[in-house]
Amino acid sequence: MMSIAQVRSAGSAGNYYTHKDNYYVLGSMGERWAGRGAEQLGLQGSVDKDVFTRLLEGRLPDGSGSKPHAGWQ
Repeated sequence: MMSIAQVRSAGSAGNYYTHKDNYYVLGSMGERWAGRGAEQLGLQGSVDKDVFTRLLEGRLPDGSGSKPHAGWQ
C-alpha cells in the first residue's frame, strides 16, 4: 500500500532513497540521469548520492538555487 506524507527534510528524503537497506538504493541498479530537466542542469551518467541530495535541498549543480521550504514546494 502507498501512503503520502509531507517531506520535512530534504536530507532525510535523500537518505531514505539512498539507504543501503532499500531495494531502490542508488548505485545498485545503474541509475542514470535522464530527461529534459537533467539535460538542462547538465546532469549526465550515473546518479551520485551527494548531487541527488543537494538537488532535493534546492541546490543546483552550478551552485545557484535557494533552499526551499521542504514539503511545501
